[in-house]
Amino acid sequence: FSQMTRGGFVIDRRFENARRLHAFVLDEARQELAFDREALMSGVRRAALLTNEESRGVRLALDKQRLRLTSRAPEMGESEIDVPVSTFDGESIEIGFNPAFLSDALKVMTESQVVMELKAPNKPGLIRSGNDFLYVVMPVNLQ
Repeated sequence: FSQMTRGGFVIDRRFENARRLHAFVLDEARQELAFDREALMSGVRRAALLTNEESRGVRLALDKQRLRLTSRAPEMGESEIDVPVSTFDGESIEIGFNPAFLSDALKVMTESQVVMELKAPNKPGLIRSGNDFLYVVMPVNLQ
């Protein structure tokens, strides 16, 4: 049996270098999109149902009209879930994330609107909500 450990950090104080972190993670052109938090959380949960140890990632395919979440688990099937995009500024992009990490961020947000900033399929993304929530999420390789 293989074991998996997941970790995170909660910064329970004002992080003065948040702007520097934001600039470091997204130091080039980026895609910025906004969602309804409940709609995104529901889509991530449903897509996560068809993942397993071999296929832990969920593919996010973004364009101007929607976010399409796809997942696949051998012998179980595959899912394809569309989440409406409130606003989208950028080019279409496909990127993979571990749905547990996305859910962790979405569960603790209090604002109804979520902003996701992405640079490239192999670069970390940022999830923002309001003025006080900034979450860095690392992509997974889905090939």
